[in-house]
Formats: sequence, structure tokens, C-alpha cells
Amino acid sequence: MKQDMAVNQPDTEPHVVVSRLNHHFDLSGGLLARALRGGERKLLHAVADVSFSIERGETFALVGESGSGKTTIARILAGLMPARSGEIRIDGRPIRAAAARDEGLAVIQMVFQDPYASLNPRWRVGRIVGEPIRALPQTERIRRVAELLELVGLHALDAGKYPHQFSGGQRQRIAIARSLSANAPLLVCDEPTSALDVSVQAQILNLMRELQGQFDLTYLFISHNLAVVRYMATKIGVLYLGRLVEVAPASRIFSAPRHPYTQMLLEAVPGKGRERTSIKGEMPSPIAPPSGCPFHPRCAYAIDVCRKVTPEFRNGNACHRADELELPGTAAAVG
Repeated sequence: MKQDMAVNQPDTEPHVVVSRLNHHFDLSGGLLARALRGGERKLLHAVADVSFSIERGETFALVGESGSGKTTIARILAGLMPARSGEIRIDGRPIRAAAARDEGLAVIQMVFQDPYASLNPRWRVGRIVGEPIRALPQTERIRRVAELLELVGLHALDAGKYPHQFSGGQRQRIAIARSLSANAPLLVCDEPTSALDVSVQAQILNLMRELQGQFDLTYLFISHNLAVVRYMATKIGVLYLGRLVEVAPASRIFSAPRHPYTQMLLEAVPGKGRERTSIKGEMPSPIAPPSGCPFHPRCAYAIDVCRKVTPEFRNGNACHRADELELPGTAAAVG
């Protein structure tokens, strides 16, 4: 198979640049509901001023509790929903978030969480994998589908089968083959192994790493499992209440976290010879986020300025006290 997934691009900026991404969901309801509230709008702030970059061939992982905005960012980047504001650039080319599905088809594909739900049960595998390249002549499309199925560890004859004839791990291999069919160098992976058995998870993760090395793929990887993140990620972004609170190489996140929330996440992971530490408190409602630093109601290090002023994201961190706190790493406890 031709390894033609790379695109000639200038080296002036990272492969993917996301700038000041914002998104909210309007929960106001109809005119009657708003009239009963005096016309007040009810907004759920899912993503707030998020910026990050991903180098070509890198795996950038987004982590955080449920409701932190990870999947919303993934779906915006993949073009499945529009952003309220912000910019996405792929290889220096701006892609309007609202039209990314059309403009970015050749450079962005997505691997979904549930392989049972992401494949059309009424389509044969050959049609599923070949859908992104349906404009090609039929003979070339059939050849390409056969190559892709064998590439992900299946057989070319599997193109004639239906999804229900495969196991969960095999279905996710089909989903990965589909994401590769359009030669997309960027894959958005939203919990791609969480619905699979542990032994199958390892096989899929190893496959993804092998394909990444073979085709110089770039991954935006989302997972709740920090052991999986540690295995896959080269760089990690930590999200809290829709905001990035820390971005750093994976090795430093696990060895020397600089934000109290990152430390809290690491402490909550079960480790050998120690009891699991539960995460303190609950995430505030994104409908009515707290003033100042969104993490201050749960932070043991919060001071008066944390309650009043939202910290700027600087040097990979959004904490008023980042330079003075020395947080212990918990690398031995994860993975």
C-alpha cells in the first residue's frame, strides 16, 4: 500500500492548531420557558477559551472528569458540531469549525467509542470502509478496502460480511480501517477502547501505535483511563469544566504535575500497595460555573485571588500558585 498520508506542508507551525475554541449549549427551551424565567437564557458552557497545538506524528491526549468538555472538543475538531467561536488550522490552513466536516474530510477522520453503534448494521463491511472513498472507481475502491482490512488484521473476504458477524475488537478494527481509507493524517479518537475487554484493548492500542509509526499519523486521543493515556500519549492536556488547566509532555504530567487538579486525578488512580484516593468534591455545574478559578471550590491550595480572578493560561498551566507549589508526582501509581 502506498504510504501517501503525509502532505507537503511548511514547517512554520504545528500540524494542528486550535485557537480560543468556545462552545455552549443553549438550554433555554422555547419562548414560553424563557418567558417564565423573565427572558433569561440558560447556557451550558462546555468549552471555554481552549487553545492547544499538536505536532505531526504526535498523540495529544485530553483527560478530565466526565463533563469536562473532552468529547465536545473532539466532535468540533472532527466537524460533527460547530464551535461558537475559535479557529482550527490544519497544516497552516484555517478550517472553519462549522464546516470542518466538508472542508477537512481529507485530513480529519474519527474513531468513535462504541464499535457497536458507530457501524451501520445494514451495510456490509466493504461499503462501510469504502464510504469515504466512494468517488473512486469501483475496482480501485474494492482493492483499497481489501488492503485496509488486511492492514488492520482482518481478511479481505471480510468485506462481504455484516458488522454483527464480528466481535467488538474486530468491529473497532473495521472502524479504524474506515478512518484510514481517505488517507487522513489526523485521527480523532474518542475513548476508542473503553467499550472493549481489557485483553482486546491492548491489541487495539498496539495496532494504533503500529499504524501511527507506519503512516506518520497524528492522534487527538480522549480517554478516562490514565494507564491507557500514559501508554499512548506524547503530550497531555488536562481539562476542567471546559478549560485547559495544564498542558505538558506525558512524562512530566505523571512525574511532576503543576496543577492541583492534575495531582488530584493522579492520586485517584489505584496503585500497587496503596489504597485508592477518591477525588474530592464534585465538579460544579457548567451552567453556573464558579467565579475566579473554576477549580477553587475543590482546591486545598486556594487563596483569595483564586476565588476572584480567573487565572491566565501561561507556560502550560492555569493556576495562580503554579510557580510556588511543589506537587508530588505519582508516576509509579499509574500503569
